[in-house]
Order: sequence, then C-alpha cells, then structure tokens
Amino acid sequence: MDKRPYDLWAEVPSPIKTRLRNAFTAYAEECFQKDGILLKTYVPAQVGGNMPKEEYLKGMKPEDLPDACFLMDFGECSEATFAALAEKAYEKPEIRAWFPEVMAVDIRRLGERKIPETYDDLLREEYRGEICLIGNKKMPDPLAGLYMLRKYGPEGLEAFVQNVASFAPPSETLRHVGQLSNIYGSIFLMPPLFAQICLEKPAAKVVIPRSGALAEPMLLYQKPVAPAKEKVRGFFDSAAFRELMADYQMPAIGDNRFWIEKSCWKLATEEELEIVFHAFHKK
Repeated sequence: MDKRPYDLWAEVPSPIKTRLRNAFTAYAEECFQKDGILLKTYVPAQVGGNMPKEEYLKGMKPEDLPDACFLMDFGECSEATFAALAEKAYEKPEIRAWFPEVMAVDIRRLGERKIPETYDDLLREEYRGEICLIGNKKMPDPLAGLYMLRKYGPEGLEAFVQNVASFAPPSETLRHVGQLSNIYGSIFLMPPLFAQICLEKPAAKVVIPRSGALAEPMLLYQKPVAPAKEKVRGFFDSAAFRELMADYQMPAIGDNRFWIEKSCWKLATEEELEIVFHAFHKK
C-alpha cells in the first residue's frame, strides 16, 4: 500500500464504506477544481486494509498517521496503544456521527411478557435467555453491556449478561423474527437499518426508548496542523455527508431523528470494554 500520508483514513461499518469513499472522492474533486487542493483518502474494504496488523494505526509512528481519521469508538480509539499515539498526533476527537442500535422484538416468542420499553427493562428476570446481540461470545457487541456497567455497575452488567442467550449478525436473525424457527430470542439489539426491515412482519415491533437510542460514537481525529485540515472538516459539515449517513440510519451530528442516550456521549475506555468482554467470556 502507498504509505504517503493520507488526508483522511476512515474505518466505518461495511454498509457505508463504498458510499463514503465515493462521496469523499466527489468532494475532493470539487476542492481540486475550485482551489487546486488534492485530497487523498483511504477507506479499506477490510479493517486495516492490506497492512500487517502490527502496522495498522496503533503500530505507526505519530508522523506516519493520516492527517485525519474517522473511526468507531469501540475500535482502535479505545485501545491504550492507539490512545497514547493519538494524544501525540491528534487534537481531541470530535463525535461527528452515531452508529445507533434499537430493540427489535419478536412479539410471537415474547408471548404474554411485557414488551420492554427501556434498555433498563432488559435486566428483568422474565427476559432470561431472550436477548440476542450482534457478534459472538468471544467478541460480543459491547454497547448495551457498557450502558449497564456505567449505570448499574458490575452487578448490573452481570444480570444483563445472564439474560443474553445468543449472538448473530442481523442478516441472519432477520429471517427468523416472528417465525416458529426463531431460536435466537425475543429481543434483538440491532442497527435501525436492519430493524426497520422487521416492521414488515406483523409479529415484530421496533422499540426506541424515550430516553434515547444507545449508539456508538463515530469520531473524527485531526492533526493540529495539516494542509487540508479545514477541507477535510468541511466534508463532515457537508450536506452530502449528512444525507449519506441518514440513508443508512447512522445520524450525523445535527440530525435529530434519533435522540441519543446521554451516557453514550462519554467515550469508551479500554478498561470499560475489557470488563464488558470479560463478563461475557466467563458466562
């Protein structure tokens, strides 16, 4: 891979990789035509692209890092090695968008039990073995677990973990929600992009708690001094970026279609995520 500095390196969810790459390329062409500024971006199809793991962002030297990074909070950002590196190279990161999750409920399997109205309801014993998360036991989606840890401590996290029955990608569980073949659970935590598909089924309901949706922050890191700093920032302030994110139900800052739960504005730490992952591993 070309190791010359990039103006922007973006590690984002798979559904938006191509659209983001194309949108930034179009924006870069406009900048070149207007001001003669050529912007370079790298949005790898897989995490880290074709770079060896030890070189991927956290293994780089500060001077080797891209001028800007757009990253998920639970990825490189939360690792101590990258955090220390970023502290030397970048300004304080800004939340520019959200990767939210909502509850898709299988009413048929839930039966007479009450439909949960808040994430806090997921601690109830009546939901033991009824919750399905994205990922797997080794690497579960930590979003809801992090919420429980912050609000209720280790005991609350433990109670939530005991209620989790399964892990699977939404593309797999969507086919089973409301069906007799559903062996995953009655409450699925998934991005609204997938949850909205469940609404096509009469035995499904999507719940967005009034207190706000849980969401993983999507962060923009920028070096204090970079030739195209303001141009890169301009992309994340653009209507094209907001519209792109809105199309995939990943709201940019300023898009109020989802009220974000207040605890999510605090960035995750490596220690918090280790506690969450450990709770699932020992189950």
